[in-house]
Amino acid sequence: MNNAVLEPSLSPAAGTAVKRRMSFWRFARRYPSVVVGGLIVLIMVLIALFAPVLAHYDPTRPLSDGLSQMGAPLPPNHKYWLGTDTEGRDVFSRVLYGARVSLEVGFFAGLISLFIGALLGIISGYFGGWVDMVIMRLTDMVLAFPFLLFVVALVAVMKPSVTNVFIAIGVFGWAQMARIIRGQVLAVKELEYVQAARSLGASAWNIIFKEVLPNVITPVVIYLTLAIGQNILLEASLSFLGFGVQPPEPSWGNMIQEGMAYFQLAPWLIYAPGLMLLITTIGFNLLGDGLRDWLDPKVGR
Repeated sequence: MNNAVLEPSLSPAAGTAVKRRMSFWRFARRYPSVVVGGLIVLIMVLIALFAPVLAHYDPTRPLSDGLSQMGAPLPPNHKYWLGTDTEGRDVFSRVLYGARVSLEVGFFAGLISLFIGALLGIISGYFGGWVDMVIMRLTDMVLAFPFLLFVVALVAVMKPSVTNVFIAIGVFGWAQMARIIRGQVLAVKELEYVQAARSLGASAWNIIFKEVLPNVITPVVIYLTLAIGQNILLEASLSFLGFGVQPPEPSWGNMIQEGMAYFQLAPWLIYAPGLMLLITTIGFNLLGDGLRDWLDPKVGR
């Protein structure tokens, strides 16, 4: 009788866990941008959500040890990890709370642009004719003017605040989204299943919501991800120019602006928010590019 080597067999639960790990690593090797970008975005979201827990001090108030009276920023040390600014405020706490502002503006401005752009793009692409001509000429007019100038003018009319900043960015950021969705709708509405639904007597809006809209979601998600990163940069630019979040409320843009005059004396005042801005923008760009490779079968091949 031959002696057989008995190998331990995996339980069904353990086998499923191993398969999931193998699938994840296979996915990560094929689409590294999704994994790296998604991880960066997840970390930034967690930082923004738990900023009150992670921050050691009030980001809007000077520290109570007299640093604000000295008028000189304190370099990073064991107590203040990223040092203090010229007002004696903890830079680490301000950077954490600045993440909340950036992500809030980027996300909500992107949603506003998505809603307006998707509505106009679908109507333009599906109905065509004079409706398409009017909407596209309006889109051309919006794209022809400097976007930043439009936003600055609107924020200047309204009181600068986080809410007004993302409303201004969202209201003027819909044009590119409308063009992208219109192009997708023009291709989808000529497909067989849309023609079949139309021949069966389905209403236009029923076809739009049940047949057309689900098939244009992929480019919308990709563009929204990229737009969030662009909106974060735009918010930082507005805050840097003085039209965004107003001090003492922390924003990466106004932190960089405040630190410009002390760059040689206290470079950490610029490096800390600038690095966070860079990492966040790279994260959203990587995630958007990775989602395009993953969700678009043409690119994937």
